[in-house]
Amino acid sequence: MILTKLAVYFIRNVGLDTFRSKPKARILRSVSIFLAITVLISLTYTYSIILDKYPRREIINEINSFAADDSLDVVNSEDLNLHQSKTVNSDIIQYVKESSGLSATILKDNYKETSFSIFLSEEDSEECRSLRVDETISFNKYSPFKEDIDEVIKVLQHQLVNDEAFRDIARLFEGQIPLLIKEGTVTNHFFQLMGTSVWLKEYEVHLMVSRVLYTKGNNRSKSKVSLLYGQIFNKDWEHMNNFNLKVPSSFGGNRTMNFPSFIPIPFFYSDKGMFFGPEDGRLLLVQNEYGFEEPVLIFNSITILTSINDEGRKKEQGLRAMFIAWLFQTQTGKVNTDGNNDARFDNITYVKVRRLSITGENQPRREKNWTPFVDPRERNPSDRNLYLVYDWNNLQVLKCQLSDLTSDYISRCERYYAQSKQSRIGPIRGGTELIPLSTVFETRSQAWVGFVRSHFVRCGCAKAWYRPHFVLLQRNEDKFRVTHMSAPISFNIPAKPLDGSVRACGEKDANVLMANGISHWKVDSETGSDYLTLTFSADDKGNILLHVKDFGKIIERLDLEVAWDTPINRMRECVVKDSKDICEADGIEMKRLGIY
Repeated sequence: MILTKLAVYFIRNVGLDTFRSKPKARILRSVSIFLAITVLISLTYTYSIILDKYPRREIINEINSFAADDSLDVVNSEDLNLHQSKTVNSDIIQYVKESSGLSATILKDNYKETSFSIFLSEEDSEECRSLRVDETISFNKYSPFKEDIDEVIKVLQHQLVNDEAFRDIARLFEGQIPLLIKEGTVTNHFFQLMGTSVWLKEYEVHLMVSRVLYTKGNNRSKSKVSLLYGQIFNKDWEHMNNFNLKVPSSFGGNRTMNFPSFIPIPFFYSDKGMFFGPEDGRLLLVQNEYGFEEPVLIFNSITILTSINDEGRKKEQGLRAMFIAWLFQTQTGKVNTDGNNDARFDNITYVKVRRLSITGENQPRREKNWTPFVDPRERNPSDRNLYLVYDWNNLQVLKCQLSDLTSDYISRCERYYAQSKQSRIGPIRGGTELIPLSTVFETRSQAWVGFVRSHFVRCGCAKAWYRPHFVLLQRNEDKFRVTHMSAPISFNIPAKPLDGSVRACGEKDANVLMANGISHWKVDSETGSDYLTLTFSADDKGNILLHVKDFGKIIERLDLEVAWDTPINRMRECVVKDSKDICEADGIEMKRLGIY
């Protein structure tokens, strides 16, 4: 509109004088006017196209409303025993012989026992104590990773300048990063958390992906954008700097991924709005058609869905949807996340992603906290299906395409199993991925192990209270069930306050401990002991590593031959009640100690 007005002004004022001048001058000026008008009209058209590629104001306002239920505040943790991971330089690493990943450091560590409770589903009793089994669990001293966030952001700044997949994203930071680095205020605006990792046995390394979020102020709950940061660690959990991982040639080309680096996940973003980028990533390994394990990532992100209404008009809708990313595979462009084709991105290479879409259903406005797993018994010879627990309270399981995709935009999902009709999501939510027992131990049972989390609002001494729970999921043909779920397990990891004071929590604080992922689970062939490695976030600050010894022996003592018609509602109710009791007791103790 502005450019059109300029064209009219040009004609009325400049053009009038032109035709009053000499004939030769009139011809030259007429040509100039014609060229000027052509350029202005072209710019006007281009400007209108650019505007059309970004959602309307109401779509941005809708996106701004996506402040997550689970948004957590930040706490300083300098008083913790930080994991001092060494930095090791590395050359290009290709496939090597398979390794268990169990280092002498893990095997010789000091493991201490503590008690916890597991609730069963097979007992027909109204009394929770009849469903409770007391067990002991052994784990080492937790080790928070000591990340140098300044160095992380220097990596980001380098990619914003030199990596074509990140150059346009640079405008979200408004040129502030060099200034923040110079002033030493990076930690006021960038936060690294929610690390999840897998053991790449062919490379003998751990691949970790964590979330790095940016906020213009210093309030983590109002982040502008989140990005995913990839790192490599050896089996002793020493950080591998300048690690070049050669992607198998089966995927075409001779591509190498360098770590540490930010992963080029495509996502929708705009100058206006907040909460852009991938969040709550969950890594897991799948067996692909080329015969090796491949890391895939499940995450949620804001996206734009574009459709045509009955009147033939384009309709845009801003949503928070679930996605899957194949980290070893690529795509060009990002129309499948942005809802509109944009020529600026057509030739840019990103990680391959698809939106997880339930067939026959409208896309909900908000989706998150799905729990992924695969079934090794279906491999032929690769994993063709991905399963996701959609709801833990009233168990619902989705089955989604993992290979043989029929769309460049979505992975088609179906509601494979539902214990009951859809209902409001309760306090038990997704946590880590689920690990098939058959990949760790010899077993006839189709069972998976993972850690979910409970989430209570205004409980005890906190605004919100989160804790991890062990869960065991079983399958019998096309049916699923939860047979065992534990009471909250703290793993002796303290949840700290927001401001780094001596308080343990407060009415305006989120008291948080969440298990992000199961990094590794192997049996030592010499001793028969198994070691399970977990990553955590405490108070949404940083990443924490912890090893659990002989968790498999606890599972061996559980009865997995429960009749399939046994109701499990009472078990779930007991877990929720026990969690609330512990939460309230924590609040009472904090008040008694005067640190509330």
